[in-house]
Amino acid sequence: MNKFIKFIIFDLIIFAIGFTCFLRMTKNVEVEWTTADYESGIEKTKLAVGNINDLNLTDALNNKIICYGQNVVQTSFSSKEMSAILSTANDELGPISNIKVKFLNYNEMEVNFTLEKATVDFLKETAKEDPKMGKYASFLDMMVGTPVYMKGKINSYGKYNIDASVETIYIGNIHLGTEVVDKVQVSLSPFANFIISKYVGLSIGQLYIDDDKLEFIGTLPARIEKNY
Repeated sequence: MNKFIKFIIFDLIIFAIGFTCFLRMTKNVEVEWTTADYESGIEKTKLAVGNINDLNLTDALNNKIICYGQNVVQTSFSSKEMSAILSTANDELGPISNIKVKFLNYNEMEVNFTLEKATVDFLKETAKEDPKMGKYASFLDMMVGTPVYMKGKINSYGKYNIDASVETIYIGNIHLGTEVVDKVQVSLSPFANFIISKYVGLSIGQLYIDDDKLEFIGTLPARIEKNY
């Protein structure tokens, strides 16, 4: 995992130096959601939500959430609903923000998000551990606020696992080459399943994309709170 991260850091450093302004543009996922989309999406999860910010990915990755119970859920989420849930949960405290997800067909999906300071700080700390890249770590500050575009596929296997693949990545308006995409691919599914493991009560029977919607059959936590 660290080797993979170092490859990504090196590529980001090179891009950041030469294309700071260019990085502020990227391919756009055409999804615009409303409060109604968020409310309908949350209702489908059967999840009791006190503060939606408690669902941010930063707290989940740092073991700062507590999950209670579980509910059986069989439903479909639209692109607007999933974008609304993910963006609302992460815009204030998450490692990424302004998340837009567009479900296509045949398990394909597109994603837009913006890199936040927490993600960049993590990359900087990892870079500092490498003698060759450490001196360039400060250049990564340029990446805060940079939009990212990804296109790939997702489906499920087993009770707690998903299989994710990526075919296209843009950091800003820079189309990353096959070599970088392949490095991301190696760690994408393990990282996605690592996140899933943080949510006690979540199990996946089926997860697939059909007719522009994400079909989910499984269980979800009944309630999630922040572990202060």
